[in-house]
Amino acid sequence: MGSISGRKLNQVLDNLEYILAIELMSACQAIEFRRPLKSSVILEAAHHYVRNFTEFASEDRIFAEDIKKMHSIIADFSFVRHCDSAAREKGVVLNREFEEFAL
Repeated sequence: MGSISGRKLNQVLDNLEYILAIELMSACQAIEFRRPLKSSVILEAAHHYVRNFTEFASEDRIFAEDIKKMHSIIADFSFVRHCDSAAREKGVVLNREFEEFAL
C-alpha cells in the first residue's frame, strides 16, 4: 500500500505543477489587461520572463502547448530562479527553502 500511496502523491504533485502553470498564465494575462499601469519590479520581471515562452492571448485558442511550457519553467525552477534574481537586484531576499525540494 505504501508504493500505491507514493505513486498517488506523485500524481497530486504533478497536477499541482500544472495548476500553478495555468495560474501563472492567467496572472500574466491579467497584468496585460491592466496596461499601461505597472506592477512591482519583481512582478514585471516575472511577467517578462513568462512572455519569453508564451505570448498574450488576444483571442480564445487551445492553450495546451502554453501550459506545457509554463509547467516546464515551474518544474525546472527556472521561473523561481529568475524571480529571485530580480528580487536580489532590488535588495529583496525571497524565501530560499524551495531549493530543498529540487530534485
